[in-house]
Amino acid sequence: MKGSEIVKGQVRGGKRSGVSEEKAMAALKNHSEAERRRRERINVHLNTLRGLVPCTEKMDKAALLAEVITHVKQLKKTATESSKGLTIPMDDDEVRVEPHNEGDGTFSLAASLCCDYSPELIKEDTNADNAQACQVLVNSVHQAFTTILDKVSVAADYALLNKRRRISFIDSSNSSS
Repeated sequence: MKGSEIVKGQVRGGKRSGVSEEKAMAALKNHSEAERRRRERINVHLNTLRGLVPCTEKMDKAALLAEVITHVKQLKKTATESSKGLTIPMDDDEVRVEPHNEGDGTFSLAASLCCDYSPELIKEDTNADNAQACQVLVNSVHQAFTTILDKVSVAADYALLNKRRRISFIDSSNSSS
C-alpha cells in the first residue's frame, strides 16, 4: 500500500448521520464563537495595559507583557524605597518608641503613634487656640514615655549581671505634669 488511504466507515440510518453532523457543526460554531470572544477580551485587556505603560510605540503582545512586568517591578521598587523610614499604620493602634544616640553621650527618643485617621484630632492638636487640648496630649505622651522608661528600668533590674544597665530620665521641666 503506497501513500495513505482514507477509509470511510459505514453509517447505518441516514438520518442519524445528518443529526450528528448538525450537532458537530453547531458545536464547532459555538466553540469558534467562544474562542473569538476570548480573544476579544484578551485584546481589550492588552489595550488597557498599553495605556498604563509609559511606552508610546505599538508593540506585539509578548513585548507589551515584558514591558508591563518591567514597569510593575520598577513601581514596586520605587514604592519600597519611598516608604523606607515611614511608619505605616497597622490595623491596631500602635505606639513605637525608638532611641536615637546623639553621639555626644546623650540620646533622644523618637515616638510615633499610628491610629485611625481623624481630621478633627489633627485639627485640634495643631490649633494654637486650643492650648488645653494640646496640653492634655503632651501630658498623655509624657505619661506614655514615663511608663516605657519605668518598664525599661524594671527590665534592667532583672537583666543578667554581665549586661550593662541603662536608666533613662525624662526632663519634665518642659511639661506641666
